[in-house]
Amino acid sequence: MMRAPLLAALLGAAGCGVFLPGVWLDTTTGLMWEEPPNGDRMTITEAETYCAELTTDDHDDWRLPDIDELRSLIAGCTVDYCDVSTTCTSASSLDPCNTDCLEGCFDEKGPGQDGCYRNEVLSGSCYNTWSSTPATGSVSDDYYWVIDFSDATFSYINANDLEQNVRCVRRDAPAGAQVP
Repeated sequence: MMRAPLLAALLGAAGCGVFLPGVWLDTTTGLMWEEPPNGDRMTITEAETYCAELTTDDHDDWRLPDIDELRSLIAGCTVDYCDVSTTCTSASSLDPCNTDCLEGCFDEKGPGQDGCYRNEVLSGSCYNTWSSTPATGSVSDDYYWVIDFSDATFSYINANDLEQNVRCVRRDAPAGAQVP
């Protein structure tokens, strides 16, 4: 539900985004992000369930972001080093898309809160945040890609044994769509 007068009034107050109750709308990508995030660390299964059951700002179509969507939150780190994406998910160090994914920027020197490498208006932990993108070719099918916003690095984590941070997303508008 778009609130054109409210959006127009808030536009510019949050960089390339707009705050609504419980969410941040990225006007560049058309993605709506949970803001603030829940704050609890979860396994991938718990994270997927949490997002699927989330109702915020009158929306109930939340989900865990894929690696491309999560990557869109990186800000302040201009190193273009890791080609992992929804079309190149290999965890093999021999695969070109997984080369240098642990080479990021200086720890906690980003423009975001607490030095995170994400938009300065977003809150929450800087550390490993789940994506819904599985790491193919890893030692088992239970590994998923995460981004550590403290240094803008990518890695794959065992989804069943380890708990990571969660930030849910939904598509509010087509990418590049003009928001009033």
